[in-house]
Amino acid sequence: MSHFLIMAIIHVNGDGVKLTAQIDAEKAILKTWNKSNIDRQRSFLVAMELYIVKERRKGIARYDEVLRKLWENDIVGEDEVDWWVSKENALQEFFPEFKIDDAVAIRESARRFVEWVQEGEDED
Repeated sequence: MSHFLIMAIIHVNGDGVKLTAQIDAEKAILKTWNKSNIDRQRSFLVAMELYIVKERRKGIARYDEVLRKLWENDIVGEDEVDWWVSKENALQEFFPEFKIDDAVAIRESARRFVEWVQEGEDED
């Protein structure tokens, strides 16, 4: 279901619009969809990875910005991001053309966000 949500509200309206701006614009529906539901948040992160790998490949290197926006808008939680980062092959069962190199690249970008969050926790 998360894949269809992303395709319906982000992909359809995505021509020339920065993904982080789309997340801001659609945060109410995205937050409502994922609200307090760990399984939905996890499936959403896998679906977003699929979207980036298939539709917005240039976004792989800057995926940390997308994760930060999802987290700042309370669409996904830190624990779910950590779960997703640890599952490099999560996309494989949904996308047969999946390349492990894509998973590694997108997670390398994601690590910048994870490190940023962890640095903030260390300061508290």
